[in-house]
Amino acid sequence: MIGDAGPGGQHANTLKMMGGMDCGNIFGSSKALLRAAITAAPDSKIQAKFYSGGESGELFMHEGAPFKGAGTTVESFPGDYINAMAICDETNRLFVGLSSKKICVYDAQTQEKLCELENAHTKGIYGLAVAPSSVEASFVTCSADNTVKSWKYVEESKSL
Repeated sequence: MIGDAGPGGQHANTLKMMGGMDCGNIFGSSKALLRAAITAAPDSKIQAKFYSGGESGELFMHEGAPFKGAGTTVESFPGDYINAMAICDETNRLFVGLSSKKICVYDAQTQEKLCELENAHTKGIYGLAVAPSSVEASFVTCSADNTVKSWKYVEESKSL
C-alpha cells in the first residue's frame, strides 16, 4: 500500500499498489498534512496503521485498511510542524522529525513513545529515512541547517 499526505491539503489518501484500489480517505487535521507513513501488515493478525502529521503539530494514527476518518491523536506538539516521518517495519518503530529540531521514536503498533531527542540539529528537521536492521534501526535526518546526520536507535537502551 501507498500512503500520501501532500502539502496544502488537510487530508491524506491510501492506495493499494496492485490494482490501484482506493484504501481510504483520511482527515482530521486542522491544518495541512505534510507527511505520512504506513506500517506493513505481515499477517492478518496485525492490522496496518497509517500515521500522518503536519502543520498542526498533531501526530495521527489510523487503523485499517480501509483507512477512514479522523483517526486518533498519538501526540500533539503545539506550535511545531511534523516535517519528517518513516517506519522501520523490521523493528516496528516510527521515527518522527520536527521543525523544533526534535526526533521522537514510537512503537508503531502500540503508539508508546520510546525515545525523544531535543536539539538533534541546530535548525528544523525536514527529512528522515530509515535503513532496516534486525536489532536496531539506523536512520538519517536532514535539516535546514544544511547537515545530514546519521543515527542509530538501540532497542535495549531505548536511546539514540
